[in-house]
Amino acid sequence: MPKVQQQKPLTGWEGDTPSLLAEMKRRAGVATDFNLARYLGVAQTTVSHWRARMQIPEAALLRAERLLSTGGDKVARRMLAARMIALRLPEFWYLLATESGAKGGRAIFYRRVALAYPKILDAIYEQLGTYELETGQTAWDLAPQLLEDSRFLDELVEFAKTVPITNEVEG
Repeated sequence: MPKVQQQKPLTGWEGDTPSLLAEMKRRAGVATDFNLARYLGVAQTTVSHWRARMQIPEAALLRAERLLSTGGDKVARRMLAARMIALRLPEFWYLLATESGAKGGRAIFYRRVALAYPKILDAIYEQLGTYELETGQTAWDLAPQLLEDSRFLDELVEFAKTVPITNEVEG
C-alpha cells in the first residue's frame, strides 16, 4: 500500500509567493487567480494585491487551510451564497417595512446589518447548511429561494434583534 504524503501547511510554506499561490490553486482544484479568489471568498484584486506585494496574510492562509480541510468548494460556495443573502438583507428588510407602513430611512436597516454583519453572515451560513441537508439542494440553489422564505427571514430578523448595536462596525 503506497504511503500518503502529508501536505505541508500553507502557513509554513517555504517557497515564494507565486509558488504558494500556485500551491493554493492546486489544492483548491482551480486554475486561475480569479477562481482562487472565488474559492476563498475574496475579490480577485485581493489575490492580485498579494501577488504584487509578494506576501499573503497569515489569516488568508489559515482561511484557505480551513476551507480545504472542511469541504473546500462546497464550503466556499455556501459562504458566497451567505454573503449574497447578507448583502441583500438591508434593502429587502427596508422594502418589507415600507410596504407595511413603517417610516424611516434605509440607513437604519443598512446600519443594523453592517454592525452585525459577521454574526448575521455566520447565521445565514449555518442555516444554509441545515437547508442543504434537509433539501439536498446546494447553497446556490437555495439562496434565491431563501429571500422569499418568510420563516427564514423571520428567523434572521429575530436573530438581528439579539445582536447588540455598538458605535463601531465590527471587523
